[in-house]
Amino acid sequence: MKEILLSGSSGALGSVISSKLKENNFKVTDINLRHPSNIISELSYPENSFFIHLASNNSKMNIDNIVDEVSILNNAIDIAKKNKVAHFVFFSTSKLYPASSDESEVNEDSKIFTNDPYTIGKHKCEELTKVNLRYFESITILRLAPVLVRSPSSNMNMLFKICEIMPFIPFFSRGDENQRSFLSMHNLINFILLLLTVNCKGLRIYNLCDQAPISTNDLIESFLQKYRPNANKFYLPKFIEPAILNFPVIGKKLRSMYENNLLSNKKLKTDFTSLKLLDTKINMELNGLQE
Repeated sequence: MKEILLSGSSGALGSVISSKLKENNFKVTDINLRHPSNIISELSYPENSFFIHLASNNSKMNIDNIVDEVSILNNAIDIAKKNKVAHFVFFSTSKLYPASSDESEVNEDSKIFTNDPYTIGKHKCEELTKVNLRYFESITILRLAPVLVRSPSSNMNMLFKICEIMPFIPFFSRGDENQRSFLSMHNLINFILLLLTVNCKGLRIYNLCDQAPISTNDLIESFLQKYRPNANKFYLPKFIEPAILNFPVIGKKLRSMYENNLLSNKKLKTDFTSLKLLDTKINMELNGLQE
């Protein structure tokens, strides 16, 4: 039996992952890294064990708690080592790659760009994870595209909430032209289930995203088709767009949603040939947002 130690199981992603793993008969121990001294886990088969590290400050991260982010990871690695866990999985972010003005894809060897506390913290954690490879049979680092899930910390969730409550749904013209990679929970869960069944060796870094990118407006349209098919929609006049996108705080979040950000998942599909990834639009039609 595969045994899983899982941190961050109370979060939007972790709660779903924990539930799905248990449904698939994995033995899951939910870990609270704020109190690591209280954690004693007796693994029956440490050679078949995984530590999946999801716990993070995420978008709440600021310059003052980068140290805390690294400390949380240190606690996770210490617990994994003490319990002789064989495989360590760290959830990172595709935000380590800068947004682009064109539609070129970024792969795992592309340049890393750290310009805010969140990306600085994630990059430091990636480096810490790598230097601990000697303690594990394998380490897998997953750079996730923005996950389509209902989470207060998600910029996309803010956009979806606007689509749910506003009587008229505004569309930005630039949202027809951009291309972005996203990650549906369906694809994330399927990949994790596959990862836990293969023979892992050494250090592996993967971009993880849906099969194909989608424009922001197509994503909004697919959301409306699923949840508000009769919504009233209109395009904002182009001369108004810059003013809205330059609003303090909300403007920055909106701008990030309308930039190009394309991930290449070629390496992932090469190493996991049986993995079937669905397009974002199809996922939205079939599964909607994970609640």
